[in-house]
This record gives sequence, structure tokens and C-alpha cells, in this order.
Amino acid sequence: MKRKDGYLTLDGFMQRFSRRERAEIETGARRLAAEMTTFTKLRKARKLTQVQVAKRLGIAQENVSRIEKRSDMLVSTLRGYVQAMGGDLRLMAFFPGGDAIEVSFEDLRGTGKTKSSRVPAKSPRRTKGRTHRVRRAAA
Repeated sequence: MKRKDGYLTLDGFMQRFSRRERAEIETGARRLAAEMTTFTKLRKARKLTQVQVAKRLGIAQENVSRIEKRSDMLVSTLRGYVQAMGGDLRLMAFFPGGDAIEVSFEDLRGTGKTKSSRVPAKSPRRTKGRTHRVRRAAA
């Protein structure tokens, strides 16, 4: 195994796996890297900044960054993100035999926005005469 200054190198670590396993790992890593940049590429293709998308969503820019880095999210979050860029999300379910069915968003179409029970990130809360800042985790 290749070691550098007492540490195992990536090449040395990868030698532990068979050629087939290394190929699978590399394929998976490329897929994950593509997923991590897909939303960023989509936004940039629309010539939008994270700040612009954040304003349209009514959230902070750092939350747009978090959305773009997620590999798993609620459909309503993805739909809101796509709508903020001027698009409309359509979800298709594909079944063996070639059947494809579009899944409806009828429950969410009323307001044009996704339903959310968000509390502003820095809403003050009073407790016995003191004001406390409430921190909320990103949606």
C-alpha cells in the first residue's frame, strides 16, 4: 500500500478494492458529484444568482445554497425552487411495459407557492420579560 508521511494515500486505499469495485465506486462518485451540481447548473443556465432565487422564494441566500447541495428533498421544495426560476415542475412515474403517468400537484396549485409553516429565522420570543432569538434549522 502506498503511504505518504505515515498516512495511507487515496491510491493506496483504492488498491484494497477489485478493479470492478473501483469502477463502481468511481461511477457512484461521478453520479453524486453530478447530483450535487445539477441544481446549481440549472440556476446558472437561467442566468440567476442565489440571491435572486432567494428573494423570489422569500428565504435567505444560504438556504438556496443548502437546497442546491441536497441530494434528497421534499417535492414541494423542489417545485418552489423551479418556480422561483420561472419554471414548472412535472413529476412523471414510469412503469414496466412503458406506462408513464404524470403525478398531479393539484393540492399545491391554489396559491402558486408551496405550503410552508416557516417561522422567520430571527423571530423574537418573550419569556418572563426577556427577549430570546429563536434559531430555526433550514427547511
